[in-house]
Amino acid sequence: MRFYSVLPEAAAFMGPESVVLDDTVHPPILSRLQIELDLPPRDEFLETWPCFVVSPALKEALAAAGLTGCEFDKVSVKGSLNWKRMYPGQHPPKFAWLKITGVAGVDDFGIASDCRLIVSEKALLVLQPHRLDHCEVEEYGPSASETPPTAPAVTGPARSWLARVFRQGDGRRR
Repeated sequence: MRFYSVLPEAAAFMGPESVVLDDTVHPPILSRLQIELDLPPRDEFLETWPCFVVSPALKEALAAAGLTGCEFDKVSVKGSLNWKRMYPGQHPPKFAWLKITGVAGVDDFGIASDCRLIVSEKALLVLQPHRLDHCEVEEYGPSASETPPTAPAVTGPARSWLARVFRQGDGRRR
């Protein structure tokens, strides 16, 4: 099975109501997550290090697929002071906390030793129909070279989606 390193849009920052349960490990473990948004997010999958959040629709798709290495929890989503100034009276969108519990390169979701999010091809195919235009994806694992693969090097159902994410030739996101 193929695995991919996924770097979601970093459109949120951790709010002051987040609670770090254990900061002796890397990445730290949180027992409560609050995120704050300055602007409306462009994607349905966001990162606020060391956590990930997904839209309600993406949460339902991931849960229905029966993927391993992840579970969901509540997240408090607030508009920052900038949000309140720029979008008075508007509430930020809802998200769910995607907690990663799996082993990178084994489960459908896992965190690599360098703290990158690693997903299986099966998980990538569930992510693909959702709005992830600012998400970076590259092949991961023993067969992956130091240089990210180009879109034509990827085969199977993920090829057309990855072709949209990668630039032709250099493997970088458009």
